[in-house]
Amino acid sequence: MKICIPTVDDGGLDARISDHFGSAPFYTLVDSETGMLKTVRNTHHGHGRGAGHRHGACRALNQIGPDDCDAVVCRGLGRGAMASLGRAGLKVYVADGAKVSDVLEAARNGSLRRPSNDEILCGGHQHHGRAGGRCG
Repeated sequence: MKICIPTVDDGGLDARISDHFGSAPFYTLVDSETGMLKTVRNTHHGHGRGAGHRHGACRALNQIGPDDCDAVVCRGLGRGAMASLGRAGLKVYVADGAKVSDVLEAARNGSLRRPSNDEILCGGHQHHGRAGGRCG
């Protein structure tokens, strides 16, 4: 499976998972079968430290090629992103680990899990420090 993981850095397998899909500075793309990995900078993340982007303005699918992933593994994303991913035929899973290597291990051992709506969907970029970094 080809997986897209929003990350806060470009550290490869050690990259830390971002709390939100659209505002992640990077997207780490990894193939769970071959282990091939590449990192794509989120050009909609903003410029400069802490810039971020306007809620609902991310266009991650424009930056990630249509053949680059089959699934997204993340901690949080908005309803618009969830709908866009679904229309693109991508599955969404919950990131339970802290790093890309944790997601890769879960994919390989079949323990990735689909989210419940209240677990992963964000109403904005206000992350309230709940367990696992998920937003409400």
